[in-house]
Amino acid sequence: MNALGVKLLAIAVLLILSPLQVLSAQALAEPADGELTSIVESLESRQGESTILSLEQFALFLNYASEHRLNLFELLNLVYPLLAERDQRYIITGPTIQETEKEFYIGGSKIRLILPIDSVIRMEIGKSFGPDQHALDVYITEHYSADFFGFGMLHEEPHFGFKEIRLNYYNEAFGMYAKRMFFTFDVSYLHLYDGEEVAIHMKNFFKPKREVFDAVWKKK
Repeated sequence: MNALGVKLLAIAVLLILSPLQVLSAQALAEPADGELTSIVESLESRQGESTILSLEQFALFLNYASEHRLNLFELLNLVYPLLAERDQRYIITGPTIQETEKEFYIGGSKIRLILPIDSVIRMEIGKSFGPDQHALDVYITEHYSADFFGFGMLHEEPHFGFKEIRLNYYNEAFGMYAKRMFFTFDVSYLHLYDGEEVAIHMKNFFKPKREVFDAVWKKK
């Protein structure tokens, strides 16, 4: 094989094995702006402690997302580093999330596929203070399954989430897997793209599921 053939083969292998974190412009090109930082600072959460957000406090973040056309995963992706650097953690209860839907459209069936809002007991995000805590923890009432955009079935354990969050990524997923016929694929990570698009990557499957998740908006 000549030199050109070797280069082409190397590129092909790279694209097959790493559709991972290299292929597209990222949706959240800049860290959170001063407005979002001000919201976090206004809550006066204590360092080294978890804070349960009230309905009014969670609404501040949703209003920010509505004004900046962010979907829920984009919003949380920007909030996380502000909490981590302040050694803080938020707890958002299921009833609080559900109650805010009277004022905000949080997202349709696609958001609910990944985050089954009606079954959420609580959601935790921020700095981990113990071995059972991660960057994002979601607790739901029971094992959940739903059609995974025609791929097969997505399954989520009563405790699922992501061990790491960084700009545009939710990494090291746990408690989430997809079944297609006789095969099972663990969810690996989420990648956020332009236009509220989210790619859901699975281990040992070369092609992610890419879907547009609706932005949060305030109901009139």
